[in-house]
Order: sequence, then C-alpha cells, then structure tokens
Amino acid sequence: MLTSNSFNYNPKFRQVLTIPCKRLYIFTSNDDIAEFIQDESERRFVSIEIDRSPYQLTFDEIYDIWKEFAVNCEPEEDWKEWYDSFALVNGLEKLNIDEVKNELFLRKDELFATMNGAGSYFTIKSLANALYKNEPTREQRHSVKSAVVELFHDCKTKSNDALYSKTLCRERLLDIEAEKSKGEIDNNETDDNGSGMPF
Repeated sequence: MLTSNSFNYNPKFRQVLTIPCKRLYIFTSNDDIAEFIQDESERRFVSIEIDRSPYQLTFDEIYDIWKEFAVNCEPEEDWKEWYDSFALVNGLEKLNIDEVKNELFLRKDELFATMNGAGSYFTIKSLANALYKNEPTREQRHSVKSAVVELFHDCKTKSNDALYSKTLCRERLLDIEAEKSKGEIDNNETDDNGSGMPF
C-alpha cells in the first residue's frame, strides 16, 4: 500500500478485491493532530512527532543559497505586470471569510433568533459552533471572528466586550440587504434609458 496505487484485499469466502490506495498527509507545527480528526472513533491516523531540532543553517549558508537562486532563476519579462497580477487573486482566507458572511445572511433568522428560550447574546465561539456541524477548526473560528468583526464591530454589549447582541446583528444584516437591493433597483432604473423598457 505504501509503494503502489492499489492493493489486494482478500475477504474470507469472497472474491479478491483490488482497492485503490488513498493517503492523507498532514504536516503541522502549531496544531495537535487530534484537531483534524472529525470522528473520535477514527483509528487510521498515525502521528509522527519530530523530537529533534532541524539542521540549523548559518546566515552565510542561507545567503549563498539565495544568491544561487537569484543567479539561476528566470526573470519575468514585465515584472510590474507580474507584480500587479497578485492584486486579482483572492486569498484562501478571504474566500473563507466571504463564505462565513454568506452563511450569516442566509441563516440570519436561525442564528440570531431570541425567541423559544434562545439567549439574546452570542460569542464568536458559540456562533462558530452553530455554523459548523462538527467542532470548528482554528481556521474556521478565525474566519468567523473576522466576519463578525467586519459586519458587527459596533454590535457588542457595553458590559462585556466578548458578547454581541443578536437583535442588533440581525438588524445590521437586514439593513445591508435593504441597501443592496435598493442599489440594484437604482441601477436598473438608470439602465432603463427613460423608456420604461430594459433595452
């Protein structure tokens, strides 16, 4: 299984099955491997911890490697065009934050309800737990925090900086939606050419 793309499995009293190999490697220096295991009964993870420090390079060795790279790499024809191209790329973190914001808009009635015994306030941790089916990862909690700070920065309670008012947050989402739909209506009216027809 380690060296090929498939292996043969021979169940008792049945035909031999050829099963494709599926491997998942996780390299981490900050998180415990247990945070990545969604099913607590999962036994197919092997954690390999590196106890020894890696070989330490001197500054001169690092500088020599950098010089060799700089001499041998191929420069871009138009470095400014290459540099400007990065502005068009949405980073993974921004995409994750946008995904959380979309969920907040779609599920605002469910997440920010205060009736039927639900509390009037939430924390970022409790909101992350409500958004994700399994225990949220550190990256997911970070995305929730960034989205909440961006959308609800002034919806905190005065008595506790970690609590956000569900009512204020729901009203904020409704206001944003109303402004967005009003902007779309205004755009349609200006594209109208005064004829009452959209063409």
